[in-house]
Amino acid sequence: MGYKIPGADYTVSPQLQTNVAKDLGMQLGRMFASVGPAFAAQQKETKKLNQIRSDYETTIMVENQKVIDTQIAAGEKQIQDKSVFDQWSKQVIKRGKDATQAQIDIRFGDLTQEEKDKKLSVISDFNMYNNKSLEQIAGLTGDIDAWSDKDKRKNMVVVGDLRNGEFILNTMTMDYLSGKNVTSIYGKGATATKTLNVDGNNNELHSIITVPKNGSYITTMSGKNSSFKDVINTGIQEGNIKESADGKSYIFERKINLNAYGGEDGFDFVIEPLAEINPTKILKDSNFLDKDGALKPESLVRTNSDDVESPPKTYQTTESLANKKIGISTYEFFDMQLLEDPNGTFMKTVNAEASALLENKRPEVRATNFALRYDISNVKNWNGGDYKNIQDFFINAPEADVKSFVNQGVKQKIYETFNQATGNKGESLVPLKIDEKLKNYLDENNITKADGKEYKVNEEIYTRKNYTVESDSSKTGSDKVNVYQNTLNQLNAPGANPKDILASPISVPGGNKIGYDPISGEYVVYNSDGSASDQTLSIEQVKLQLQRGI
Repeated sequence: MGYKIPGADYTVSPQLQTNVAKDLGMQLGRMFASVGPAFAAQQKETKKLNQIRSDYETTIMVENQKVIDTQIAAGEKQIQDKSVFDQWSKQVIKRGKDATQAQIDIRFGDLTQEEKDKKLSVISDFNMYNNKSLEQIAGLTGDIDAWSDKDKRKNMVVVGDLRNGEFILNTMTMDYLSGKNVTSIYGKGATATKTLNVDGNNNELHSIITVPKNGSYITTMSGKNSSFKDVINTGIQEGNIKESADGKSYIFERKINLNAYGGEDGFDFVIEPLAEINPTKILKDSNFLDKDGALKPESLVRTNSDDVESPPKTYQTTESLANKKIGISTYEFFDMQLLEDPNGTFMKTVNAEASALLENKRPEVRATNFALRYDISNVKNWNGGDYKNIQDFFINAPEADVKSFVNQGVKQKIYETFNQATGNKGESLVPLKIDEKLKNYLDENNITKADGKEYKVNEEIYTRKNYTVESDSSKTGSDKVNVYQNTLNQLNAPGANPKDILASPISVPGGNKIGYDPISGEYVVYNSDGSASDQTLSIEQVKLQLQRGI
């Protein structure tokens, strides 16, 4: 490093040693007379070079300090958290000084190529860190800023699984990073630290919040919600919550990769959730509900599938009420194959909704939107796969399974419409749980799911229900128009299917019940225990019994 002036060569040949003594002074005089000017010139040149070096060093230091100061000023505006800012600014200053020295060493040092490459790497790291570090931190600081603003906060939600403590962990972390005092929130004895760890050009923010088990926060939350303890226990099992070494506190720890924050391969604490869907509007736009929200006749399974004007297939149940009344429920069935036609408007809307949710690739965002939008927060099994939780599903399930799962979730949300009145008196859209008797009816009438598969017991089928209350003539002897008249009217209607109409047994005078038995394929009189007797009836005999009831 630096420059050296070559030394004089004072060696002489042995043969000359005896001859130089008398002339030594003269020789030395001549030597210094010749070397002196050269030496002086070299000194002057060296001073110039040293001045150049000094000027260069000064210039580099000044210019790099400007870069450092500019970066720190920008960071001070952006990084509101003083602790994080202090840690980050120290990193910028250190890297800036290292880069300055590297530039000087390359200019004036006697370096090998390998040494030069190392120095260049130091300079490159400084430039890269300057260019990227604030950008990396900006994603998190932006979320912190939004979370700290009460107006912005209204339109945002913290991500995380409610079931396993992830949501609590993320919310606590955001509250702490946004400047809230942990003692005021989590009670006496709560502590918190945040550390900016730098590995190369990667920034990681490490947050640790410790909350006493017997403190006010834990005891209050446990008292308010019986599920809180289960959430804590599941959180411990899945690693979202830890216990202190002495077992007296819970530890809520988060390591945040700032380089990937908000990106597809990173994490996002808060999001602006997708807007809620309007199931009724979707069904109206798909031409299955009319403007009043009532099911359109053509949306129902017909007695003649080729004729939308034919009567719908019906299934009837009765119940005894107080005051010698009887409740009659008549069900008509939604044509699911028509509704879920892949080329129809409804399924195009469903697919568009599913695509909107899956547009974001981050699993925690998908999971949060799915829970908020479609009320589904977990999945254990789907299409033969087993998963730890819904995020695990979004990460590890085949893409085809993810799409089918989300698609089904969208449909189920829309089908919640089947729990409301239609606007017509006594009429509502309802999901009906299938028992053995209803399953037999559905099988007999070839009423299937959208994919053509048979319904199973305990599954639900979507229906339009018409409910009426009438006098029970078997108890009152009333000659008013009643269930018998209704049933008889249905049997006498054009295109009527007696098997469908009489699928639910009807009480007739004398205490017996009559109806269609799908097992024997006959119209029968039922025993008191509800089993079909051997006594069979013709359809005309059934009508006669109904007429007697009237």
